[in-house]
Amino acid sequence: MKLKRLEISGFKSFRDKTVIDFSQGVNAIVGPNGCGKSNVVDAIRWVMGEQRVKALRGKKMDDVIFNGSEDAAPVSMAEVVMTLSSGGSSFPGVYGELTEVSISRRAILDDESEYCINRVPCRLLDIKEFFMGTGVGARTYSLVEQGSVATMVEAKPEDRRLFIEDAAGVSKYKSRKDAAVRKMEATRQNILRLNDIHKEVKSQLNAIARQAKKAEQYKEIKLRIKDTELILAKQDFAKLADKSDALQESRAHFTGQSESIRAQLEAKESALEEMKAKLMENDEQISRRQTELYEIKNSITIKEKNIEFSRRRITEATERKQKNQSEIDLMEHKKSSLAFEMDNLQKKAEEAMNRMTQLQNELDTGQKEVEGLLENDREINSRLEEHKIRYIDVMQDLAKFNNIITTLNKNLEDFKKREERENREIEQDKNRFDELTVKLQSLSTVLAAEEEEIRKLTGQKEVIADELQKARSDLQVLEERIMQTKEEAGGKSSRLQSLGEFQAAFKWSSDGVKKVIETQGDQDRFYGVVADHINVPREYESAVEAVLGDKLQYVVVKSQEEGLRAIDYLKNYQLGRGSFVPVELRGNHAETYSAEHLEEAEPLRNKVVVQEEFQQIADCLLGDVLLTPSITTGINLWKKNGFRGTLVTPEGDTISPNGVLTGGSGAAVEKSLLATKREIAELETDVRRLSKELDDQIQEKKKLVSSIASWDEELTELKNRTHRLDIDINGRKKDLERFEDESERLKQRIAVLEYNRQNIKTEEAQAAQKLLEIKENVLLKETAEKELNEIISVFNNRRQQSRSAIDAQERSLTEKKVLLASLVEKKEADLRTVVRLQHDIGLNDSEVSRKKEEITACETQMTDLASAVEAEQEMLQSLYGKLASCEAVLTEMKEKRAAEDERVKAQENEIRDIKRNLDDLQRRSESAGAQRICRTRSAKSVFDDAACRS
Repeated sequence: MKLKRLEISGFKSFRDKTVIDFSQGVNAIVGPNGCGKSNVVDAIRWVMGEQRVKALRGKKMDDVIFNGSEDAAPVSMAEVVMTLSSGGSSFPGVYGELTEVSISRRAILDDESEYCINRVPCRLLDIKEFFMGTGVGARTYSLVEQGSVATMVEAKPEDRRLFIEDAAGVSKYKSRKDAAVRKMEATRQNILRLNDIHKEVKSQLNAIARQAKKAEQYKEIKLRIKDTELILAKQDFAKLADKSDALQESRAHFTGQSESIRAQLEAKESALEEMKAKLMENDEQISRRQTELYEIKNSITIKEKNIEFSRRRITEATERKQKNQSEIDLMEHKKSSLAFEMDNLQKKAEEAMNRMTQLQNELDTGQKEVEGLLENDREINSRLEEHKIRYIDVMQDLAKFNNIITTLNKNLEDFKKREERENREIEQDKNRFDELTVKLQSLSTVLAAEEEEIRKLTGQKEVIADELQKARSDLQVLEERIMQTKEEAGGKSSRLQSLGEFQAAFKWSSDGVKKVIETQGDQDRFYGVVADHINVPREYESAVEAVLGDKLQYVVVKSQEEGLRAIDYLKNYQLGRGSFVPVELRGNHAETYSAEHLEEAEPLRNKVVVQEEFQQIADCLLGDVLLTPSITTGINLWKKNGFRGTLVTPEGDTISPNGVLTGGSGAAVEKSLLATKREIAELETDVRRLSKELDDQIQEKKKLVSSIASWDEELTELKNRTHRLDIDINGRKKDLERFEDESERLKQRIAVLEYNRQNIKTEEAQAAQKLLEIKENVLLKETAEKELNEIISVFNNRRQQSRSAIDAQERSLTEKKVLLASLVEKKEADLRTVVRLQHDIGLNDSEVSRKKEEITACETQMTDLASAVEAEQEMLQSLYGKLASCEAVLTEMKEKRAAEDERVKAQENEIRDIKRNLDDLQRRSESAGAQRICRTRSAKSVFDDAACRS
């Protein structure tokens, strides 16, 4: 299967739905750190059923749901859908015919996960089983993280085995096997618990019976108690009725006193309300006076602050007037300085203009002289360049010839070296060719011998493989036989164990017999039951069980005294009934029947095998029983005179001495005792026989396994030897091919080297001839070089003189140009300064005018503020008088208010005492009423309870 598509929504950093399509081949997801690449792998692991939060790089499972960011709100659900394609192979299980399968997992906040296959809800177990055996899964090695390879290499053998089993496809079956084993173990535990519960319930039955008897006694005692309680209740009812009447009289007395006190209280409260109303009127007058006082104080405070503020403003205006006058004086002085500076600058500008005109005339004359000198210099330089070009050509030819000479000399040396090298290589290759010829002959001989040996080993390997295959088939057959034997032995052992437990628990016997054997089972006095001491062939079991019936459960005792003690035990503990047979019985010994009409019958006693010490019991129980072939034959015998015993058929049909017929189909529980005993004996024999067969088969299996291991080891050794020979033969064949190829290459190389040696000699002669020609050309070029050197030297002297004159003239012109530029710049700077000074003088005049206007405004403001201060002081004196009169009136009103408060408090104290007395009377009255009601209810309750119990 192949991963085709992955849809992620709300998972970790993927808030919105994101679809990733995987194409054929290798797919890669790239991006910067923190962009969510690892979250894609976590999504794949999560959708395949991963439950370990640590493997998903979280602390709890809700961490996989997008938790919000600065730009996006959180979501409440995460869902991942993974689509798989078959990729040419089939899907496991019921999905084998599909070409695509989608696996989805959805997690809701604070809820369980939901799983789907092809949008159909399923269990987590279904998801795990789908991936089991495919090599893909949340915990398999299909997801390789950083460091996972090292973890697997360093893993323990047990951990590494898990990866191998999953890759081999056996993990699914191993998981199912473990689940089945767990269910079987749980079933075993449940059976054990049920057995324990059964035993516990059984042991509790006697205790429950005793508790039932005690419950009956309790009911009788309870009835007597109810009658006694009814008599006592009538007496209590009469006493409580008398106490209720006395309490009613006390309550009426308290109610009368309460009414008189309540009237007195109402009169006091009315007087108090009138006094409080007068106090409220006084409080309103005091409040109005208090408000008026506060308003006067606020007015005084405001007037005082206004006066203080006006005085501060007068002071500030005076300081501002003095500051403006000082600044006007400074500005007048600054204006005089600026006018003087402007006159000086205008004079300097006129002088600079005259000097600039003179320098410009001198520059024009010097420029014309420089142009004449430059023309003469260009003509000299042109002729000098022509001779330099010719000189360069000569030098280039000379250098070229010298390089050719050097190259030819080097080539001649190389030719000699190459010739020597070619001779050495030819000699070496011939020697190597001879060695290869010898090696090829040796390799061919060894290769033939090894091929013959590998043919012999192949024959031996086929013989051993046949023997090994036959042994493995025999082993498989033997293992099947062992399995069958184990199953048969296990079934018989289980059956034997069940029957043994049945016999040991005496479930087939009556309660009396069972209790005697369990509690009094001393082997010196009790010898089990009759069925334990007789052995009956299978074909006569029905006959013996039909004749004996319940007698098979008779307990064999040492003597009649032991039987009597057992009967007393059963009587004392009421445990049922039982029959007890002493070992020594009297009379009724087996008789010999010789009548002719009894020849068709034979004594049943002769068919039964009994231990010697219990012969008398068997003779007593079976001495008068004859075995007949059929019930018809038995009836015919009974009708004839001479026999008064019991007749029985092998099928269990009986005829009593009195002629009563008993027969039919079906068997009671007790009739299975002999069959069960026989079956136990047969099972014990079969289990021993099967155990011996199983041991023999296991020994035979060990021998076969040993033989298989020996043959397998020998076959492995032959395969290894064959493999080693194959490797050696292949290596030698490769060596043979390599040596042959090398020999062929050496032949070709020797021929090439001979050809190269002839070419080297030819090239060496040509190079020597060319070297002589080049040396003659070099002599001619050296002569031309000397002549051109002399001509170039003359022109260089003339050019140097011309350049000196030009440089001197240009330096003079440059100095004049610099001086002219400085004068122009200075003139422009002076003119800019004059303009700036004119602007500063204008600004200074404007500032002087503004300062004078501010001085005038300050004088006007000072006059107005002085008038306002005088008016505020007059109003302040008037407010002081009002404040004093208002405070006096307010003090007088507060004194009256305090006197009224004292009278109100005294009245409230009187009312409080009256209320306290009234509350005390009410409590006493209510207490008497409550006691009366309680007494009445108690009497009625006692009477009702007694009536109900009766």
